[in-house]
Amino acid sequence: MSNRSQHCGGHNQGDLYSQETPDRVLLDLLFRNESMTISELASKMGVTATAVRQRLSRLTTMGLVDRVTIRSGRGRPSHSYRMTGKG
Repeated sequence: MSNRSQHCGGHNQGDLYSQETPDRVLLDLLFRNESMTISELASKMGVTATAVRQRLSRLTTMGLVDRVTIRSGRGRPSHSYRMTGKG
């Protein structure tokens, strides 16, 4: 059984790769870009930031996506997301 067909976190990872699902679209965007913010992903996907957050949460739990903290001066740090080796 390949890694892509393993069942993980209530979702079958094989489904992410076999169809053009919103999760697959998000993973493809992260594959083509080193990292992206929630607002960048929402804009490219044509969905709300909340929808992107929900997908990122699921994909992070599955080990397919990592969150990167970006600190630039004062204030709250920003975050971007990138694929892991599993993605």
